[in-house]
Amino acid sequence: IIDQALADLPIDMQNGTKLGSDDAPVKLVQFEDFQCPHCLTYTLNIEPFLVEEFVKAGLVQIEFRHYPVVGRESVTAAVASECAAEQNRMFEYANRLFAKQAEEDFRPDQGVFTEENLVELAGELGLDTDEFAACQARPDALSPVARGQSAAQAYGFRGTPNFVINDLPVQAPPQTIEAWREMIEDAIAAVTAEDEADEEGEDESDAGDDDGS
Repeated sequence: IIDQALADLPIDMQNGTKLGSDDAPVKLVQFEDFQCPHCLTYTLNIEPFLVEEFVKAGLVQIEFRHYPVVGRESVTAAVASECAAEQNRMFEYANRLFAKQAEEDFRPDQGVFTEENLVELAGELGLDTDEFAACQARPDALSPVARGQSAAQAYGFRGTPNFVINDLPVQAPPQTIEAWREMIEDAIAAVTAEDEADEEGEDESDAGDDDGS
């Protein structure tokens, strides 16, 4: 299933840690941990649907942020994904990390996500491994991961995955495709209604200016 999700990924829509158009009316931020089984479930069952139905249509932009709560290798994997993001391959790389978690013998913090293994995985995807390894070794490599963790805690999140839609935290993340579709469509409708109200206000203002001239 992960391989199919990777095949269907619009790789040309990747930009750093974001997937989709900057003009999308709905901005979905997902806080995840690469060793979290619930994040794997979301990546297998929900994210491909969101990409196919909403991201490719220009309606949703997804941003990947980190909340490493499971263990130390959650952090090394998060740093590695940020290094993949620097080469605009974040979502492809993230799917590969989740594919590793999906393997039957996977156990958290048992050496799957060592820095060496993570570089090797980058090479399998065709990334520049020298650049990737240099990124991992930078003194500030942890900074984006720490920022994600701080943001997640500021929203009151205690686990993963958790989500923010247009700056508002999702209080109870949906568990089904149907519930996700309804939530995203409601968010699109809210933005559309707000835009229409703004346009009406501008039209009334213009009309008032015309009457006064």
